[in-house]
Amino acid sequence: MRLSEQQKQTKNYFERVSNQWYVKANLNSNKILNIINQRNEYVRKTASDFLSKNAKTLDVGCGTGELVLELLKSGYNSQGIDFSKSMIKKAKEQATKNNLEKEAFICESFFDYEFNKKFNMISANGFIEYISECELKKFLIKSHQLLSKNGILIINSRNRLFNVFSFNEFTKDEIKEKTLNSLIEECIYFNLGRNLKNILKNKKKSKIKTNLKKHSKTGINIDTRFQYTPFQLIEKLEKNYFKPFDIAPIHIHVFTTGSRKIYPDLHNEFSNYIQIQKNENIAFIPQSSSFMIAAKKI
Repeated sequence: MRLSEQQKQTKNYFERVSNQWYVKANLNSNKILNIINQRNEYVRKTASDFLSKNAKTLDVGCGTGELVLELLKSGYNSQGIDFSKSMIKKAKEQATKNNLEKEAFICESFFDYEFNKKFNMISANGFIEYISECELKKFLIKSHQLLSKNGILIINSRNRLFNVFSFNEFTKDEIKEKTLNSLIEECIYFNLGRNLKNILKNKKKSKIKTNLKKHSKTGINIDTRFQYTPFQLIEKLEKNYFKPFDIAPIHIHVFTTGSRKIYPDLHNEFSNYIQIQKNENIAFIPQSSSFMIAAKKI
């Protein structure tokens, strides 16, 4: 598939930062936020809860391979695919160091690669923000084809609801787009809903019909990183024959983005503490900068 400008920027960026990305993914301290690990931990737990040992899993946009390596160590038949050569090189190096199969990693575009097997679970952490809405539909269609019966798809998404709480340039963007009221309505729904089963059962639809294609800088040098609300992704998944069954916040913000800069260590400690609690925490969805959503193939 011919790369779009967004995809070219994405590939160029991640080719340059593989070493830094590996270091970031392996940080381990209560005073440091490891968002990569938070996302990976969600996938690992879902695998533990729903998959049998030797189940086949695929991680799309696997980066330096931490999730795939952990799943391999746990006994799953896992593969990772990424179109960044430097990322896959790093992943293969780590596989060799851990006496694991480096062939588990594929350097190719997910959209172009021809897989010769079905998977029990497909995950995509930090992936859909770098593809267009048209490509997202293609991703869902191909994932559905590649999953076995009752297979699980896990997607991580930047959270557009967080623009309500961030009080920054993104909030200003939503004011300009006249979408703030619709976002607030969805925030209220999660804040008061408490019970995820009821939220999913009610099949509430998002009033947000278009995404921000131009936005403020995000810390990653790519012009467009898409955001979605949970209701937007639920609707897209259901239209493509998936049944969502779980939503979880990632990187919960106790403080707004401004006050976080004043007390960064306190923000990190609170965020890490809330993240590891076992109780259902969907009320924090509006205050999380991203979220995970898991769905079964139907």
